[in-house]
Amino acid sequence: MAIPIYPKQVFETLKSYELIQLLKPYSFNPETVAISPMIGGLRDACYLVKSENKSAVLRIYQPTTRLTKGKCRTAFDAQFSATDYQLPTTNYLRRCGFSVPRVIPTRDGELSQYYNLHGARRRVALFSYIQGVTLPRYLPRHLYAAGRTLSDLHAVLSLRDRPLPEGLSLSRTVLFKQNTILHGDFARGNLLFWHGRPSGIIDWAGATVGPAIYDLARSLALFFLDHPDRREADIRRDFLSGYNEGRNPLPDLADLQELEEVNLKNVGCKM
Repeated sequence: MAIPIYPKQVFETLKSYELIQLLKPYSFNPETVAISPMIGGLRDACYLVKSENKSAVLRIYQPTTRLTKGKCRTAFDAQFSATDYQLPTTNYLRRCGFSVPRVIPTRDGELSQYYNLHGARRRVALFSYIQGVTLPRYLPRHLYAAGRTLSDLHAVLSLRDRPLPEGLSLSRTVLFKQNTILHGDFARGNLLFWHGRPSGIIDWAGATVGPAIYDLARSLALFFLDHPDRREADIRRDFLSGYNEGRNPLPDLADLQELEEVNLKNVGCKM
């Protein structure tokens, strides 16, 4: 049986025995494990893994090509950079009390593994499963809760006068210019709710470093696209009121609207 990789960008088709091979470094019984693809807005290939009384998410990162300082980085270099932020950041946030996926180490203590899958070198990691659902539409209270959650994240992930999360190293130049670890894709599909309250923040593959206002602008642009029948001013008010009551004070919003417009154009090109 062949299981397709999601989302729409299908790089290869993995068979069930190949997925079992990827789980060998972990403490799963291959005789009882059940693997099913997770569908819906995912950049990378994600599989729900169930075995006896435990569940986890297996993530296979897509190679991506990015431009930096006018030069094209190799697909593997870009992939390595993205996950280097994700793994230490999620571990750090869990220690701070946030509900984010826990990186499950291999038996040898490694946080991720590398495999040659159908001609491409790919990074593979296993994460804990978080109970919750993504909402198809946000009411004002959901926007408020999302804003407050992002504010609390930024407060904890601020790099001002704080030690870096264990396992993450940044140059002094980066630390001087940019002062927050960002989620990078804090959108409706990456915030889980359970019984009406946020229950988890997932998909940290886009984690990077920059001013907090970048996260705010991208989130708002995505909320605008998700709710075309609502006034942008109302969405902005509900979201920012929650952010303002969180643990991180609102940044200078002078450039927020301009950044929103840039993000709307960028996101629209990818849809």
